[in-house]
Amino acid sequence: VGKLSLCMRASVLALLILGMSVAYAQEGGAKPQPVEKELEEKNLTWWSVRGCPTEEACKLWEVFRERYGSNWRIEWHSDRDIPRRIFGKYDLGRMIKDKDDAEAVAKEIITDSEDLLGIDDVSDLKLRRVMEDRWTFIPEFDQYYEGIPVYLGEVRIILSKNNTFEGITNNFYPGISISTTPSLSRREAVKVVASVTGGPTSGVDKVVLFILPESENGSVVYRLSWRVWSAKELAYYFVDARSGEVLRVEPTAVGYGGGGGEPPTGAEPVDEGFSKLMAAGAFLVILAIALRRWRK
Repeated sequence: VGKLSLCMRASVLALLILGMSVAYAQEGGAKPQPVEKELEEKNLTWWSVRGCPTEEACKLWEVFRERYGSNWRIEWHSDRDIPRRIFGKYDLGRMIKDKDDAEAVAKEIITDSEDLLGIDDVSDLKLRRVMEDRWTFIPEFDQYYEGIPVYLGEVRIILSKNNTFEGITNNFYPGISISTTPSLSRREAVKVVASVTGGPTSGVDKVVLFILPESENGSVVYRLSWRVWSAKELAYYFVDARSGEVLRVEPTAVGYGGGGGEPPTGAEPVDEGFSKLMAAGAFLVILAIALRRWRK
């Protein structure tokens, strides 16, 4: 009886673990902290970080608040006169049905706010994906300039499934005006990285041309750059597409870029199938241990 009781207790425990894991996966992970709490922890105010950068930016911010209400907070970029993040709440007055609907709503918001966000041309943004969990849709758009992806250039719109628009994270790079014709070929860029690292690199077909923004003296400059993967250093090398100079080296963990179709680290949706598999595995292990003890 004691062995049977032990087996039953182990089975119940395993079933509980399985149920909790599946529920967690179906809900898209842990529930996010409210925006207000995050803002309080970071001590963000209406004019946060460095205040309203210019008179024109202040006017555009007021236009945004007139359109979407006063319950918003803003954080400005330190090297651009545009918002980095805007958080608050605005009732859209209707449900967001699906990802396609979320994309359409996000595009409307971006169009309404393009001047405040510093967006030169809305057509420079292309949808990367629409992330979804139990509570939100987050359409993510990559920035391009004359068909070339802008490294780390992106805009995200946060939409709650309870009819509300709740935020923008904005890393758009305005005012780009450079030639997009490289003087250096892909093959030459690969040779540059191979000579610097002394090791193998990605194939020529894997080399990507980017607009690379770099902060200099509180402003941003733009350079046409080839991104080459170094298998030896496990890092991406950015090679100036005109001079052949190595401009930047970044490890794989941050080696994604706007327009590259590679999701940022930490922004991956929960893999529901994997969570269920792990839960089922835990159940079988516990059950096997219990049966072994019962046989003894």
